[in-house]
Amino acid sequence: MMKYVVRQQRYWLKHEFFDPFPLHLVRKTSRIKSTTEMENQLSTLIEGEPPKSATKVVADVLDKNTKKNQFLQNVSIQTAQRMFDLQNVEAELEVEKRANAELRSIVNKQREQMADLSKQVQETEQARIKNQEENKKKQAELEAKLELLLGQNRAS
Repeated sequence: MMKYVVRQQRYWLKHEFFDPFPLHLVRKTSRIKSTTEMENQLSTLIEGEPPKSATKVVADVLDKNTKKNQFLQNVSIQTAQRMFDLQNVEAELEVEKRANAELRSIVNKQREQMADLSKQVQETEQARIKNQEENKKKQAELEAKLELLLGQNRAS
């Protein structure tokens, strides 16, 4: 039973990946003609630096010569460009965090100023109400005195 399943699986894999392409259209050599470039990078030594590992050289050459390199992603090798992009993203994130913190401090200061202004508005409103009450009392006193004087003038 297992032999049958394995045979069927192989058949479908072959059918899916190999049969749609006629043999005269299938490349027999690699698209990357950079094996000499890889060998040159491996053989050259720069003074003061340790020799490059084979995986690093392969990753560099593949990164240069291919647009979308799925191979490096599949074997979980990050390219230098991606590392650079990651560092750029981290730096941008740090800058945004600083800007966000500055904006938060500005907002907090503005909230404090708003609270102070609202207190001042309440105090001035209370003072205005108190002045209105005092003015009403003074006006009532003046009206009472005026009535008294007018009453005295009418009586005489």
